[in-house]
Amino acid sequence: MFKLAKILTILSLLLVVVFSAKGQVNIESQRGISNKSISNIFKFTWNYSAGNSDYLGVSANWTGMYKKEKFSSFIITNLDYKSNNNKRLVNKAFLHLREMYDLNSIFTAEVFQQVEFQEFIKLNFRSLAGADARINFLDDSVGKHNNLKSAVGIGIMYEYEDYNVTLYSDYKLWRSTNYLSLLWKFSESASFDMAGYFQPCLSDFENYRILFDSNLKFKVGNYVRFVFHFDYRHDNQPVEDVEKSDLSIKNGIEIAF
Repeated sequence: MFKLAKILTILSLLLVVVFSAKGQVNIESQRGISNKSISNIFKFTWNYSAGNSDYLGVSANWTGMYKKEKFSSFIITNLDYKSNNNKRLVNKAFLHLREMYDLNSIFTAEVFQQVEFQEFIKLNFRSLAGADARINFLDDSVGKHNNLKSAVGIGIMYEYEDYNVTLYSDYKLWRSTNYLSLLWKFSESASFDMAGYFQPCLSDFENYRILFDSNLKFKVGNYVRFVFHFDYRHDNQPVEDVEKSDLSIKNGIEIAF
């Protein structure tokens, strides 16, 4: 009962983060998947709709991880493509690098870099770099496979953006980047993770962004998992002719080795 109460508390905090207010990608689902010194994860997801709305969407993701004692790093690449009657609706990609050093069992120092583009929101190019302090405030294990982890991160990043718009196409600014994450391995073959990011501009707190990601995974073999993915993104001050919010639901498979 106490364990369930802790889970509900963390879920509530995450929802507060998400709906109280796009930038840095969610990397929390990649943590703690493997204890190997070198490991790889390939994920493929797809969307298909026919009827009033006809489209086909595919997404490919690769994560490479390296761990040695207190140091670890990983690289994440992602490509999304969606088309409707041979017309491209979504075309986006990113590359994320992160280096981490465990100061002790609670505190971790991190630095990160990222580049991306996304035609759907008229983003020609985005580049960011920053650092944060991660606080692992919950690591609750019950049995061999039932494990609950949660952490908060507080950091800062510098961001450059180039948009395909008429007014104010280039942006250079500092943002605070903060997140709350949850990873729950509730059985040997199933896990759930979610993370909420809040990123206000330091010179204008009305200019903030939200990212919320969650993944439900079921293991179907030694290397393969089914993945159900949900993400919500909100930009409180988007560029002209771009909606503030985006919602995406995907299904796919993940291969880890």
